[in-house]
Amino acid sequence: MIKYKNNKIIIVVFSGGIASGKTTVSKELVNNFLYKRISTGTYLSKKSADNGRDVDRETLQNIGEELDIESGGSWVVDLAKEEIHQDRDRKVWVFDSIRRDFQLKKFLDEFQSSIFHVHIEAPRGISESRFYIRAPEDGRDVNVNFDVIKSNETEIHAGNLGPSADLVLNTAKFSPSECAKIINDNVEKKMGEGDEANNID
Repeated sequence: MIKYKNNKIIIVVFSGGIASGKTTVSKELVNNFLYKRISTGTYLSKKSADNGRDVDRETLQNIGEELDIESGGSWVVDLAKEEIHQDRDRKVWVFDSIRRDFQLKKFLDEFQSSIFHVHIEAPRGISESRFYIRAPEDGRDVNVNFDVIKSNETEIHAGNLGPSADLVLNTAKFSPSECAKIINDNVEKKMGEGDEANNID
């Protein structure tokens, strides 16, 4: 168990392309290390349904881009703050996920050293295979072409955030549980070093 100092928190912020393994790894953090997950996909799906729109992948991408334009990318931070304020005793969070560099900047501006950015990646062929295997179970991806999704501008940016990350993990090399352990070990180290992570007011 992580030993926390001064009621500080850490937010593990995921980036990475579609079907790279972000959600699977985030659920490992939830199940094995007591992180709480904040999902942009869940948020966008609800927002879309509430407005009478479809919940397919392309529609959700469009809604995310609309929110980026309206808010300058700050909607992801607003979502995180709302969730964190509802569970103030929680010390470790995983945000699944950011897709643009300006979203990352918003997180860093708001939470500063509380952020630990992890980029999840996988070879294209593996991601494509995962995409089509899960499609029947994921209402967002039914009758959607992988190449069309990958060609979306936001999706392209999401896959290119590795150079700015604190940690890059390839899910073709590590299992989801191994990825989660590596992430948690890094978070433990960050907390143990007494990094000046932010309190959430």
